[in-house]
Amino acid sequence: MFTIGEFGRLGDISIRMLRHYDEIGLLRPAQVDPVTGYRGYAIAQLRDLNRIVALRGLGFSLADITGAELQGMLLLRRAELERQIEAGRSSLARVEARLRAIEREDELADAIVIKTAPAQRLLAVEREIPGFGPDNIMPVINPAYDELAGIVAAMGLDPDRVYLSCYDVSGADAGRPIIMFVGTPVADEVTEARAPAEIVVLPGVQVASCVRQGTAREVWPRIVHDVMAWIEEHGYQHVGPGRDFYLELNDNEPGQQVFEIQAPLRRPSDPVPAVAPRRAG
Repeated sequence: MFTIGEFGRLGDISIRMLRHYDEIGLLRPAQVDPVTGYRGYAIAQLRDLNRIVALRGLGFSLADITGAELQGMLLLRRAELERQIEAGRSSLARVEARLRAIEREDELADAIVIKTAPAQRLLAVEREIPGFGPDNIMPVINPAYDELAGIVAAMGLDPDRVYLSCYDVSGADAGRPIIMFVGTPVADEVTEARAPAEIVVLPGVQVASCVRQGTAREVWPRIVHDVMAWIEEHGYQHVGPGRDFYLELNDNEPGQQVFEIQAPLRRPSDPVPAVAPRRAG
């Protein structure tokens, strides 16, 4: 369970807007402390928040999102934008992409949205991998995750945390291995890591974000394909390896695991941002 501030940072949205969504019944917290009134949010609600952000990006009001039939709304908006095609070409393309998703029976909870991923300090362990894809990553990441979880416990940190993997491919062109960091965000007060972990800084960057549920081997190939296709379809350029967040891990029910992929991107006219993790200090 996340506080309203923690959930807002995960979803790149203000506390004020989350409170407003609660007040109008659009996105209520999973629980409210009866004594303090503090709101608590479940990680699964991040998908609902992504859906709201995606529809708001298409120009729908909060009242529309709350009460209307979504596919019908999108079809009406397509007709409206066709009458304004010169002024609304970009919005029309986004609606068409949403309609295609509905036609192939994807849920709007699978929405891909653009958000700004903030810079983060990570407690991380480093591993070399021969390439991307589940067959290259899964045999390496699972023992790395177990090692990092042990370090988190040894350092006395809260074990109920979000874990992620990020990558440094700067040496790949010279034939050096890809470096994978398996990490978890930590506060600025955590300045020293217990070996073999280290403190790593992940730069802030604009990303395409998508949240899916299922096993890693089932989810990852599809989510990567969909996000990369979305980036190209919407006129952006992919600018580096993604950040893979493990929002909810469940060894007993792997099909209930929740993942988020964040793919750094830019407009062709924008400068190339720094995306690779770097060691602190």
